[in-house]
Parts: sequence; C-alpha cells; structure tokens
Amino acid sequence: MKKRIVFLSLAVLVATGAARAEIIRGLGAGFGGIAALGEMGRHLRPGLSGCLIVMGPRLGVPLELTLGLSRHQKRETENTQLTLLPVFLSTRIDFKSSASGGTARPFLRFGLGGVFGWAKSFRHWREENFDPGFLLGFGWRAGLGPKMSLGLEAGYLFALQTLQPGAEHNGHFLMLGLGVDWLFTP
Repeated sequence: MKKRIVFLSLAVLVATGAARAEIIRGLGAGFGGIAALGEMGRHLRPGLSGCLIVMGPRLGVPLELTLGLSRHQKRETENTQLTLLPVFLSTRIDFKSSASGGTARPFLRFGLGGVFGWAKSFRHWREENFDPGFLLGFGWRAGLGPKMSLGLEAGYLFALQTLQPGAEHNGHFLMLGLGVDWLFTP
C-alpha cells in the first residue's frame, strides 16, 4: 500500500511539472463497451473497456498517448479470460460544425501502437503477447466550460495477431464509450 501511495504522489508531481512546462496539455478518460468482431467475436463475449489519455504538445497536430484496458471472457467456458492493454500514440482532429449550431463538434481519431494481451485460465495456463495495431475513432465532443469537454466515441481497434506462432486470425474490435477531457490551458 505504501508503494502505491508513493507511486501516485510521484506521478502527480511529474504531471504537475509537465503541465507547467506545457509538455502535457491535458488529461482524458473514457469508459464503455468493446466487442470482438469476426472469428474472435464467435469465441469472446463483449466486455468492458476503459482508457486514459495524456494530451501532449501540438507539434503540427495534437499528439495523445492513449492507454486502454479491456476484459473479455470466452463464450464456451467461464474459466478463460482475455485482457487487452492497447497503447497508442494518436492524434484527434476536431472539425468545425457550423451546421449543428451547438457546441458539439465532430472529431476523428487515428493512432498507431500495439496491444498487449493476456489469456488466462483458472487452470493456471497463461499466455502473453504483444501485437502491433492501429486505432480509428469517430465521435462528437461538447464543451462543459473553458477547460472540460464530454464526448461520445465509436472506435475500431485492429491487432495484427497472425505474427504470433499458431495464431490464425487477427483481432478486430469495435468500441463505444463516453469520455471526459480536462485541459490544463484552455
């Protein structure tokens, strides 16, 4: 417990310093559902997904580091679970929407990175791997003030799993979730 408190304290100090130096523009978090598509969808039940987004500096385009977590169970048995940890460097492009007349604006997200995966059985069988992948998302974001916004996003996650020995199918996942962003500087 003491290690966790020390780690969280150090993380807050680093984030505060990075925000003052304008290395980190803001933070975001999201929560929703995720479902496997295709052949994997026949074997996995839909699961829950969450993510943390660290908004980096604007270097021509706004960069974001997206860290996600999702958990699935196999349909055939309750004893096998699949945990995914996607890590992507992404960008979100906001579009101006004059047709809607409101504050909600559509956006497009694109990211490259990879997916860490753990398959675990209660019979102590465990398999770990890393698969390269990409992320595509589309959604709407509405301002809740000068520094906060609320969003709805649908996304597609692809994991190139056929690089692993014995893998026959790539991972295709569909996500739908709500998110909130907090900018340090408006």
